[in-house]
Formats: sequence, C-alpha cells, structure tokens
Amino acid sequence: MYLIQYLIIISTFSFCSNIDHLLLIRIVTQPDEAESISILNPTENAISLKDYYISDDEDYYKMQTENDPSPSSSASGFTAKFPEVTINPGDTMHIVLNENYNEFYGNDFAPDFTMFESNFYSMQKPESNSFGISENKIDDDSELIILFKWKDESNLNLIEDVDYFLWGAYQTPINKTGIDNYKNDTSNDSQLYFESIAKENYAYTRFSTQETAEIQSNGNGITGNNETSENFREAWHIAEIFNMGCIDISAPNYSALAEKDDGSCFIQFEKVINGVYDCNASSNGYCDSEPVCPEVRLRGLIVDYFDITVYGGPHALTIEDEDGYRLETTIWPSEWNIATDDTSSYLITPPFNRFLVEAQGSVFEYNGEKQILICGPQDYTVVKSYDQEGFYTQNIEAEVNIKPEPYILLPTFGEVINYSYSFPNNSRVIVRIFDISGRFITSLVDKYYTNAGTVVRAEATSAWDGRDKLGQIVAPGTYIMNIEAMNPVTGETASDSAPIVVGIKNK
Repeated sequence: MYLIQYLIIISTFSFCSNIDHLLLIRIVTQPDEAESISILNPTENAISLKDYYISDDEDYYKMQTENDPSPSSSASGFTAKFPEVTINPGDTMHIVLNENYNEFYGNDFAPDFTMFESNFYSMQKPESNSFGISENKIDDDSELIILFKWKDESNLNLIEDVDYFLWGAYQTPINKTGIDNYKNDTSNDSQLYFESIAKENYAYTRFSTQETAEIQSNGNGITGNNETSENFREAWHIAEIFNMGCIDISAPNYSALAEKDDGSCFIQFEKVINGVYDCNASSNGYCDSEPVCPEVRLRGLIVDYFDITVYGGPHALTIEDEDGYRLETTIWPSEWNIATDDTSSYLITPPFNRFLVEAQGSVFEYNGEKQILICGPQDYTVVKSYDQEGFYTQNIEAEVNIKPEPYILLPTFGEVINYSYSFPNNSRVIVRIFDISGRFITSLVDKYYTNAGTVVRAEATSAWDGRDKLGQIVAPGTYIMNIEAMNPVTGETASDSAPIVVGIKNK
C-alpha cells in the first residue's frame, strides 16, 4: 500500500503548460533507508535521460571545467549518471539511495533507479568512487540536489542546469559566477534556500510545476533559465509521505486509512491492568531519571481525584475508558503542581465525568495497583469537555465582553456556535439571546463569579445550539448575544452585545 501513494504523488500537482524541462518534485532525507529523489516529466514530450546527471555537490560543474568525473565527496556524497532510458510525459521516476529501502517503503515498492547496484536500472558511476561509501548520502539538515545535463563527448560542451533544490543554512549554494563561459548565477546570499527541516516520514515536496520567481532568461538552465534564482521557500513545502496514524487494530484509535504508524496508538486499559506493561521502579523522582519503564498512551474520562500530597504523596486522578476499566494517573507536585496551576486546576475540581483526556506516561505499580506517571502538563491533554460551565481562566484585568465565533450557525445540522465572555471581579454574569427586534429568546448563563476572568464555551454541552427557551430551533435570521455583568454590592452594571447569524442550508 505504500507503493500506491508514493507513485501517485503527482496527482496533487497543478501543472503549467509552459514547463519545458524535468523537475525535482520530492526528496526524502531520513531515515537513511528512506533516502530517495523523485523526478517528474511535466512536459508534453518523452525525454531521454541520456546525458542526464544528478549530484549533491556545488562543484558539479568541475566535471566540465576541470575534467573531474566525480567532484562530490567519496565518503557521503554522490555524482550519478542516468542510464539510457526515457521518461514519458506526466511520469515520475524514483531513485533510491539506500539498499535497505524496503525497510521503509515496504516490500511492494519497486524504484525506477538505484544508487548501489550494477545493472541496467542502476545509476551509473562516472568513476569508481562517485557514490559515497556511507549509507547516509543526503545530509538531513543542510544539502543541495542538482539535476543537470552534459554531453561529455567534449569538455567544450557546457553543463546545463535542469533543476535545483537547496535547503538548510549551512550548505554552500551553487554559484558558477566568474567561471569561464558560464553566465552569472544568483549570489549565495540571495539564494532563498528552504529553511525548515523534513523529519522522518516527511519529504520536501513541490507545491506545483511552477518554479516560483525563477528568472527565465540569461541563465545556465537547459532552457536559458536561472535555476539558482528560484524561491524555494514558496515553491516547496514539507508533506507526509504516507497516511500516518495508528495501525494497531486493537487500539481504541485504530485508523483503517493509516499506512504507517505515527506512535499515536492508545493502549487498552485492560492490557495495562493485566500486567502486559510492568515496572517495579519507584515513581517518585522518576521523571528526572533515565526511562526504564514502559511508556503508554491512554485516553479516558476523569472520574475521580484524591489529594495524597497532604500525606507526602502525589495528586491521583482516576481515568476510565469506554469499557469501564479504570487507571490512576499519578502527578507529583515537584513535577507539576496541578492544584496551583491556573490553567489546569479545574481538572481536579468536582464534579467529575466532565473531561476526556489523553495521557502519556510510564507504567508503575503501587500496592498491587497499576499507575501511570505523568511528568508534566504536556503529557495530559483535554480532548473533549462535557462541562456545562465552559473553561474559566482568571484575568484580573478583564472587562465586560462577549465574543461569539464569526460563523453562520446551522442548527438544523446539529451545529453549535462557540463563544467566550469576560467580566470583572464580583460579577453576576447573565448571557442571553435576543432576536433583532429585541425579543427574548433564551438565557445561556446566570452565574456569580468572585474573581475576574474569561470563560470559553467551546463544546456541544456549553455552546449555544440555536434553540430557544422551549428547546425549539430558532428561525433563520440575525440574533443578538448579550452579556450583562452586575456587581451586587455596588450595583454597577456593564454590558456588551454581538450579532449572530442563523442560517439554513439550501437543498
């Protein structure tokens, strides 16, 4: 299945009718066994690859100027000539650089060219050391790839640049300025190299066949263009190679569309409870030590909390999965004092059964019961709230404000509209909906807050669902969301309003 996606990568490309030469369209750099280069023929004609080369060295032109058949590094670089084959219009051909490529792409993937064998479909060596001895031939963080054509019957024939890609700030760019018989290339400082680094399972990929901002004349390109002038930052991006996701069919978040595991699989609580994951180490201070216990990812509803810190222990939050199995997640105050964290303390405040969380941590056991150690807020994420009250954040400088999301609400399709409101200290807050004529529709909030802050209502249970006080869906039209905040001691009142549009989808 990897093969299919990899071979249809050009399907998302937008083609330009004026493209008249081959293009580099995808470069995979890591892991080592994934190293590959993909070349597209976007023209209307078949192109013979006779006299075509590819290299990762800025001195490639010395093949012509200094009669150096392989200017690239004999340790980790490459200078390779294509075999005498033809690439048809619209076709993409793939070069793999590591003989262990099946470990990454799967056994069904068959590359067009290899850079490690000696057969008809192998890239050819201009000399014996043209392919570096290292299995890592492409630098992950900073590198260039140049596709070029050279009729090497005579050193009088100049090299013609076909396509070029440059990434990373530490690679010396191609620049033939001042070299006999060659036109000036773009200066090193002006070449807009691609800045981001593609990690594992991602590739440098062209957006389209349009060579963004490239100068089309007076250059060293095969059609007179200046390949060193292209804006790589706008012409290329980083894209997933495969559909990533959980491929473990037993995991709660298994994805049938996933082609490669991205480490996102959640573990069944039952497996943890039954001892599939064991560790006898002490959890106290473990977050600062070398990991030796198995780490798991879990998804569950917070159903209980026990404060053991008063006895010198941790915070203990119990989570429950869809099958009713429960596990305790342990949080030591020295690592994350959730009780004093204004952004997270609501998680341990009753009532419970309000927050679905994703937790990642190591498995421990205490008094025969399995526990999951959480080392910080980055390992404990709320993915869904069933909280009728919304998310409150304290803000002593807050003023009265109401802010619904700027979207048309379609309640007949089950949509809700999220909103937020702010208020000062000691406020009775009332949020109501009125129609455009000022008639009362429904009340959403009537609550007293001691401390100033902001509340975000962004879940189905706390957002407005487009219904009136009787539970009926309101008619399409414009409505007013109003907030009134009154200090019961001083009698001071402030208000704010914002429009909401309720629509209906045409059949």
